[in-house]
Amino acid sequence: MNAQRKARLNQYALDFGPREHVRLIHSASGAKASHIAIAVNGECWREFSYPPVLAPDEAERLAAIGAADVYLGQNGIAPFRRRSVANITHLNACFVDLDTYQIPALVGLSYRERLQAVLENAGDLPLPTLAADSGRGIYLIWALKAPFFIGTDKGKGSAQAELRTKILGRWQRVEDLLIRRLADFGADPKARDAARVLRLAGSVNQRNGHQVSYAQLAQPVDFAELERPLLRWYERTYPAPVKRAPGERRRPEGDRQSVRQLLNARTLAAARMEDLKTLAALREGLSEHRARALFAFAQAAADFCHDERTLLRECQQYAAECFNDPHGKYALERLPVRLGALLTRFRESVGHPASSRQNQRYRLTNARIIDDLAITEREQGHMLTLIGKPEKLRRHAKRMEKRRRSQGVRAAAQYQQERQRTQAERQQQARELAAQGLSRQQVADRLGVSKRTVQLILNTQN
Repeated sequence: MNAQRKARLNQYALDFGPREHVRLIHSASGAKASHIAIAVNGECWREFSYPPVLAPDEAERLAAIGAADVYLGQNGIAPFRRRSVANITHLNACFVDLDTYQIPALVGLSYRERLQAVLENAGDLPLPTLAADSGRGIYLIWALKAPFFIGTDKGKGSAQAELRTKILGRWQRVEDLLIRRLADFGADPKARDAARVLRLAGSVNQRNGHQVSYAQLAQPVDFAELERPLLRWYERTYPAPVKRAPGERRRPEGDRQSVRQLLNARTLAAARMEDLKTLAALREGLSEHRARALFAFAQAAADFCHDERTLLRECQQYAAECFNDPHGKYALERLPVRLGALLTRFRESVGHPASSRQNQRYRLTNARIIDDLAITEREQGHMLTLIGKPEKLRRHAKRMEKRRRSQGVRAAAQYQQERQRTQAERQQQARELAAQGLSRQQVADRLGVSKRTVQLILNTQN
């Protein structure tokens, strides 16, 4: 362990209260438009959302409830919306939940000894901003110095919606790599979705009566500062396969995915979720193809939800917002039956990378979804990724035209107009010079054209 990490542990003090916890995670100036989710699990599960001004006081009040588990959302949600990945507006932190009680080598060690063992083997990862004794395990939280604002459902293929899918996919890739990087210390593969809640500082774990204690180990970090060492570690641990010789059969790569594949899969899933909501908005609610739309949404949401309960909550919210369902056919209690096969494969694949043989989730193509939902070419014009070949070609032509304009290449119509204007000016000059008494050869020399061109100009005048 380097000197900096040792110094931080020597200064370690479990004196981080609920107010400090909320303010550190949600203190970004740009996050004022977001609400903060706080969940209480006492006699029943209840969730609340508060604006940043009120959240610290409410967190302290709720943490004082000794007979309930209290949790804090790590990322900001849209005001007056339910806690879900679809409603996340600010990405404030990356985190990992270490179930160290499941690791035989760590059983019997004190919290400080377990934390020291984790940090000693964390490689070149930056120090976490917060560390917490959650009662049976350890939370590590990296608060972001510049949180990402990703908005919510802007719809209709807007630039904001496209940016949202890219940033959310990038954030999810880092979460997944954190889980892999710290898997030897019991990193929970289910605690990785953007809407996740973790125990609040000062609250009591009702399983063992232990008070949850937090301490600040470092300042918030830049996202790239956390992302870079994870990508380097992944490329060292899972090296790219050697290129095949011509005619050589492809060999299975096991759990190997390229860094680009890790990002693209999540970006695609986020874009599909946005497109399915956009489709419902364009049709003013889905009355037809609801079962297929829900299946496609659940398949995409599975890349961001890593336990069945969270996935069902995301699907229930999508159905509530996008379906014309007066009879409650898509209520939460009915979803497990409607999504039975998908949920079975989802449960079996939790913790297995997409390239692993143990991961047998459904893989829908864009063409299949377009066909199942009868998405028209007009509707595809508003989509991010659910588009057919004609729309792809149209967008490609538009990108190429924009690139040519940036390089100074002119459109054909513009070029023709300039050519006609140049010819008219040259004809006028030729006639003026001829009127001054110059011979046709002299006019041609002055204008830099052939004598025949001058003859054609003057003959046309006559």
